[in-house]
Amino acid sequence: MQTKTNDTKLIGIFMLSIIAIGIVSISPEVESPDFLTAAAQNATKVTLSGVNQFVIALLYLAIAVLLFPTISTHGAKCAIGYLCLTAIAVALIAVGSLIISAVLLFSQALMHNPVQDPEMANAVGHMLKISRDFTNHGYMVLALCAGKILLYAVFFTSRFAPRVLSVLGIAAAIISMAASVLVLFQVIDVVTTEYVALNTPTALHEVVLAFWFIFKARPLL
Repeated sequence: MQTKTNDTKLIGIFMLSIIAIGIVSISPEVESPDFLTAAAQNATKVTLSGVNQFVIALLYLAIAVLLFPTISTHGAKCAIGYLCLTAIAVALIAVGSLIISAVLLFSQALMHNPVQDPEMANAVGHMLKISRDFTNHGYMVLALCAGKILLYAVFFTSRFAPRVLSVLGIAAAIISMAASVLVLFQVIDVVTTEYVALNTPTALHEVVLAFWFIFKARPLL
């Protein structure tokens, strides 16, 4: 089997779409210190953020499905590993979207029915926010990047993509995984200069690889 030229272009478009949707899906209301108030006041934005995250999950899954027939002929074990890890990442993105909805509902409940114990409400809200951060920026990224490392390993051995892109992709994925580990151990927070800087190599690599898929990629036998 092979990846058709039209499929490679579609993969590139999906990759660029993930980056674009990821940028617009950032919800300052959920990330702000007063998110329990801001979320209820900006319900539409928060809801759209969750929906956009779900669309991103579908796009990641679509890319994996399009690539699997090709990479499985050049590395069956790596291909299965990539597909499984991507599926895990997709599931975690979906869970993160549900947590965003839970934050919104909890925020709206507090706005309409103020509680007697604000500290307890803040503790519950903080737990939801941390759970979302760990899910989307911690475990999801670890699963996704581990899958990408397997994918780029197949690209490297099959020469489907320029080897320099494969090596840079592996390096960028490792850096992103390190950032996620730091988030999980609460050394750094998400949407901070440190976190953004550590994930910038992955974002840049994705853009370059996406354009390569659109304009340079050829069917892989």
